[in-house]
Amino acid sequence: MRKNLIDELIIAMEGHERSVHNTVVLHVSLGDFNDTINNRIDRSPSTGQPGSQFLIQLLQLGLYDVCRSLYPDAEIFTHEKWDKNKSKSGPISKSRIDQIWITHEPDVIPVEFSVHSSQMITNSHHSIISTTLNISGFIRNNFQHCVPNQLQDPDLGDKHQNKRIVDFSKITNVQWENFTETLDREIEAWDFQQLIDGFNCEIQLRDGKDNDGEEIKRRFNELWNNVMSAISIAMNIELPMKLVKYPGSRNTRHKLSFADKTMRHTTKLESLIRKICKDQDFLIAKDAYWIDYWLNRFNKYNDDYRRKEYDNFIDKYEQLIIPTHDLFRDTWINNVKGVVNQRSKIDKNFLQAQRLSKIQESIEKRCNIIHSDIPKWLLSTQDAVKEHIIIDRAVISNKNESVRLAIDPKTIRTHAKDTFAGILRKRNTKSIEQDAFWSNIYRPKGEFTECMANLMDEITLEEWQRTLELTNLAPLY
Repeated sequence: MRKNLIDELIIAMEGHERSVHNTVVLHVSLGDFNDTINNRIDRSPSTGQPGSQFLIQLLQLGLYDVCRSLYPDAEIFTHEKWDKNKSKSGPISKSRIDQIWITHEPDVIPVEFSVHSSQMITNSHHSIISTTLNISGFIRNNFQHCVPNQLQDPDLGDKHQNKRIVDFSKITNVQWENFTETLDREIEAWDFQQLIDGFNCEIQLRDGKDNDGEEIKRRFNELWNNVMSAISIAMNIELPMKLVKYPGSRNTRHKLSFADKTMRHTTKLESLIRKICKDQDFLIAKDAYWIDYWLNRFNKYNDDYRRKEYDNFIDKYEQLIIPTHDLFRDTWINNVKGVVNQRSKIDKNFLQAQRLSKIQESIEKRCNIIHSDIPKWLLSTQDAVKEHIIIDRAVISNKNESVRLAIDPKTIRTHAKDTFAGILRKRNTKSIEQDAFWSNIYRPKGEFTECMANLMDEITLEEWQRTLELTNLAPLY
């Protein structure tokens, strides 16, 4: 079945003639492949077995794994295997055998890859996978009445072309509403409905001249470009955008890191030893060219751990050296088995350290965000001045000490008006009518208590009359 699929893909990809169809085709292969290409990160617990030859053939045909193109090092699983004879407290293994593979196209840009649990839907051990692809440029190139994207610079190569797309992960509901309103205003300003009606009338009234087809195509392209311009204007104003880079060519492959290359070399070396030990006649049919090839490989593999990043994980570098003499003899095979074990141990420890480092960086980043947001949180908890205060309910206390909740807008408005008017208006307040809190504030303190005592007493009628008499007898100047 797999061979038939490979043959069908080869026929479909080689049989497509661009000069005839004047378009591009995106080939997609997806489903349960029941295998993985990197058993170290696509399986839990990880294994050192080589990747699937079938998936390697897909790579050779020019397809790539959408999940790994977006998340090269992430541990993502789509299938769980359970032990039927033991407690089902947890799966005994996990793997990512459900995959989506597509051909390299400059105008097809993977944006997101997601895994959704299907336990509540089908009670299956497989998860549902989905991907989001940006095919705006791809669809435009396939539509025969549309011109190529004018935003691209024809003087630049494919690898230097960039494209701005909508960042779906950062869109909020408010931004969607603003985008809809802005787009409605743009459509109303362009009056597209009138333009479309006029275009249809012109088509119906034409008398079939030879140049009618070219004129219709020109008018349609003009109308379509105006529609796309209106949408583009609304997007650039209201929606968050991000810049993505086109792949350099149709055969662009993901560039492996030095750690990935080292682990791949370990896997190939382990696979070679396993084949030699499994088949006694494996080396009989090999010629000198094959031996020279692997000798060059061994010399290259011996330089894998010379990088300074591995210094903290290596005790004795001599234990990682693959012997280059007495090749493929029993002593050599035993020595290489020890080298493979040491390499696997170092690779595992290095990956674990990388994961811990990423976790630590995420924690520090989150702490920095929290530290920078603390002033905002403190300000939001204080009684900061707000321009608009909405009161949708009020607790009203009556004179008979009964309390009721008012939700009628008119009642709330009247009660709020009376309450705030009584609080904010100017008033004359007697000191003897003040409560204990304010009386304590205005009470004389220290040495002035006795002096101020007489001033705080009320004036009697006799004192007032005597004051008036003294005032009347005083000379006028």
